[in-house]
Amino acid sequence: MKHIVLFSLFGCLSFNNRFTDVEQNKDSLSSKKYEYLAAKTIEFKKDTNTAKIYAKAWLAKAKMEKNNLQTIKAFRSIMYFEHKSLRINYSDSLLIESFKSKDNALIGNAYLSKGIIYYDAKQLKLALNNYIVANNYLIQTNDEYAKHKVKYSMAHTKYYLGFYDEAIALFNECINYFKEENDRAYINTIHSIALCYTKKQDYIKSSELNKKGVKLAKELEIDEMTDYFILSEGVNLFFNNNFEQAIVNLNKCLPALLKRNDKANLSVAYFYLAKCYWEQNEKEKAFFYLKKVESIIEDLAYLRPDIRENFELLLKYYINKKDKENQLKYIKKLMHTDSMLAHNFKYLSGKIFKEFDTAKLLEEKERIEKEKDNLRYIFGGSIVVALSTILVLLRRNAVKEKKNLERFNALMKKSPEENEETKRPINKEVININPDVIKSIVENLEKFEKSKKIIAKDLNIHKLATILNTNPKYAAKIILLYRHKKSIDYISELKINYIIERLKNEKKYRNYTNAALAEEAGFSSTQNFTKAFKKITGISPTFFIENLNKQSEGK
Repeated sequence: MKHIVLFSLFGCLSFNNRFTDVEQNKDSLSSKKYEYLAAKTIEFKKDTNTAKIYAKAWLAKAKMEKNNLQTIKAFRSIMYFEHKSLRINYSDSLLIESFKSKDNALIGNAYLSKGIIYYDAKQLKLALNNYIVANNYLIQTNDEYAKHKVKYSMAHTKYYLGFYDEAIALFNECINYFKEENDRAYINTIHSIALCYTKKQDYIKSSELNKKGVKLAKELEIDEMTDYFILSEGVNLFFNNNFEQAIVNLNKCLPALLKRNDKANLSVAYFYLAKCYWEQNEKEKAFFYLKKVESIIEDLAYLRPDIRENFELLLKYYINKKDKENQLKYIKKLMHTDSMLAHNFKYLSGKIFKEFDTAKLLEEKERIEKEKDNLRYIFGGSIVVALSTILVLLRRNAVKEKKNLERFNALMKKSPEENEETKRPINKEVININPDVIKSIVENLEKFEKSKKIIAKDLNIHKLATILNTNPKYAAKIILLYRHKKSIDYISELKINYIIERLKNEKKYRNYTNAALAEEAGFSSTQNFTKAFKKITGISPTFFIENLNKQSEGK
């Protein structure tokens, strides 16, 4: 241990001496050639303080000699060694110098640099605006590398804003160029397209690209990219409900991400490890990783929209623990997060399904704070009143729990045969349809109810009419008369009954997320599925599954 300390101390002294030497002799640097100053800036790129001295000497020399091109190059170098808060100022100076050159390539690259700085600061709209301007200048030049670099940068911004199809189109414009010109950019583009397909829920295409990426990383000897394809595939495995293999993949890439201190991707790996354990009902293991994600979010002061759910799960964890203090903490965090996302990701934030939306969070926050105020009031002398209030709340919750259990038990007793309502008309009303046509439609309806067609994606009255070999108007009339429901309610109930039977009889479905169950039943969204389930059964799918599992454990 002493040797390590002495070595580290020697390293620090060596660094300080080198920095002091350069600092003391910076006046003499003005006599050096531009090539020397540029080379030294690159040589000390990992030692930013020393690199900045050479870069600033380069800039001072260029300004003194009124060398526009060298001033532009020096500004571009200094930007990446300065603190993030100063980079925008330097990018403005870079733009001014670039406009002096009247060179479209230099102006376009200056806007590109400014866009990259905004992107790094996660000001994505400003980044995209600068990329668009950069592109307008660069298309007038022969700088093919810069043209594709700006397209690549625009694609990444589109990806983070949620415009996945537009991002894929831009990445595809880059891929053939980079294949010939830049191996690293080529493999990075493949990885980026794979991420886009994951967001589009096309896990097959994403997995194909991940497999291709792992092979290419080996062939091109860009080994570090292998870990990112493994991480991407781990996320796909989670969404395909293959939780065990997802955990293997995610753990496999962790050492490399930790070694590189890649906190952004570490947060993704930890988050999906948490999700895997949560779905397997291993809440304490999930909690361990959720806290790791939270720590990274606080450290980076930045949150990806898809990791917002991290705070939702922590809130659920503390709700289950009946920990009011932490419930209030994470309600406030979610509200702050939603405010940030609404500002930075206006388009995407509207697409994110939030189990705890802002209105619900406000309501819950007020309720808990009111409970806390009540408790203070108790200790102030009004114990009886407050206890009565709590008892009323507990009784209300107990009544609600009892009703939910009654609904659950009723569902468990209900047989598939009982799901089929009486096959006679609701009344004797005569409808203006030929009796033979009615008979044919009813027979086709009965065949349809026994087929897998009930779980077809986005099934509606027009598609159902085609299946029943009739028109939508007749189909709707027959369903109302013979099944006593409007067509949309009838379709939803068939789908929900299908899912209930799967959950009762096949344990694997109980490990499915609500999103996966919605997909299985052919609902257009998770939200539509959970609403339909609650409307038809009176309870949530989560409550139904939890009590199914409890019943199985009790046997």
